[in-house]
Amino acid sequence: MILGAAIQGASNGIAMYLVARWLLGFGIPMCIVAGSSLIGELGYPKERPVLTSLFNSSYFVGSILAAGITFGTQEINSNWGWRIPSLLQAAPSMMQVALIFFVPESPRFLISKDRRDEARAILIKYHAEGDADSPLVNAEIAQIEETIRIELEASKQSWGDMIRSGKSVQYCLKSFPLIKFQLVCAAVF
Repeated sequence: MILGAAIQGASNGIAMYLVARWLLGFGIPMCIVAGSSLIGELGYPKERPVLTSLFNSSYFVGSILAAGITFGTQEINSNWGWRIPSLLQAAPSMMQVALIFFVPESPRFLISKDRRDEARAILIKYHAEGDADSPLVNAEIAQIEETIRIELEASKQSWGDMIRSGKSVQYCLKSFPLIKFQLVCAAVF
């Protein structure tokens, strides 16, 4: 996303600008999915709804901030009127890159890679306030392991299984216009 913001801010034509928008559009959903998943995993169970709600509403705070910056720079009578907001898009991503080293690894990822002890230590720190015998941590580890086991069983199905069922084909065909509409709207706006 930093690269996309840099290309957009330095663009000298519509093609370069559209490539930058494509890069940004590709990176933003990945950050949103990874961020919300990690908040859901690391947040204390009673605080998860509040934390995920704050995360989801931060999009609107950023939109208002971006609109304010764009409104403020519209009076600049040069290319910098649109370049400044474009370049400022990189600031949140640069903060993420700088601070990511202070964020613990995902317990789910660690368990999926057979690093159960590390996942347990993270869950003890964030969910049990240091209590190694916490039943909450044991229940969470069991739940994560069971979920991973179920997902592995489901992943044994192929894409071909999806088209063998008439209902699945019907659902896929119905979803294509929706996907096309989303892509067109993203390209226009």
